Amino acid sequence: MPIKFLWNYAGNCLVNLHSEIKRAHEILADDNLCEMIVVIDNHMTSFARYAALRIAVVSRFFVDSNQFL
Repeated sequence: MPIKFLWNYAGNCLVNLHSEIKRAHEILADDNLCEMIVVIDNHMTSFARYAALRIAVVSRFFVDSNQFL
């Protein structure tokens, strides 16, 4: 059964943190096995390259601290 939708927020664990990295890349690259991927992150990770939609977010290190005063 194919994966219909993946939502990934601020992480790369679907590709890097397990023993089946090659299989994970194969599944993510095949549109018949994983139809829609959305990635929300402030870095272009190895997982984000498979995303159909990439949403960039701003890290707290890039926010001007004076705007909250």
